Amino acid sequence: MKHTDRDTFDKVRSHIQELVFVPEAAPVFGASMENSLKMAVMSLEAYRGAGSVAIEEAVHKMSVLKGSVFTRMFNLVTPKEPLAVICHGDFWINNMLFRYKDDVPEEVMFVDLQVARYASPSTDILHFLSTSIEPEVATNYHEELIAAYHESLCETLTRLAPTAPSVTLKQITDEMEDHALYGLLMGFLLLPAVTAEEKMVNREFLESAVDTLSPKYYQRLCDLVLDFYDRGYI
Repeated sequence: MKHTDRDTFDKVRSHIQELVFVPEAAPVFGASMENSLKMAVMSLEAYRGAGSVAIEEAVHKMSVLKGSVFTRMFNLVTPKEPLAVICHGDFWINNMLFRYKDDVPEEVMFVDLQVARYASPSTDILHFLSTSIEPEVATNYHEELIAAYHESLCETLTRLAPTAPSVTLKQITDEMEDHALYGLLMGFLLLPAVTAEEKMVNREFLESAVDTLSPKYYQRLCDLVLDFYDRGYI
């Protein structure tokens, strides 16, 4: 629609406003983001004893972020052309419904669109990769996953907007590198809930999660940070 019916697209876009990273949310949600960063840094510091230079460097770089997380996230979701699109905004596994036939996935539907935003597509991609797939998949199949996304994007553009400018794989990977911090910080925020063991996850749980984190959280956190470090994102 952005390339085939710009007037209609602009009307739709005018109704989509950032709802999460806005100044009014800074006192409460900003504190949650800062707490999740603090929790991640404290957890990673335990790995320093293992002699991991990567973890030590990551801890140092992330410590510098303290006090500026919300502002940085605000800047990362600010749309920049030409690749800005309407994003889901909360793109993780709990907002996906799968339909199976004979134990084979047949269709997927995305739900909970209440925080949709106009931003870089990499924000949704990074959000998903950081929170919703197993670490070994993220590490071993990262390039294949991004290539599959790019292939599907190109096929869809050819079918629905054949006159739209082409999008290269390098443009997508550059966007991901530029917005990598968004994925990392959303991972810090959501991993306590993603890895919780048989708990009712609510605001109270997230705020007290430092006392109830599962062993899986520590492993997923370490895997996430090392993967981002190895890719030069940190």
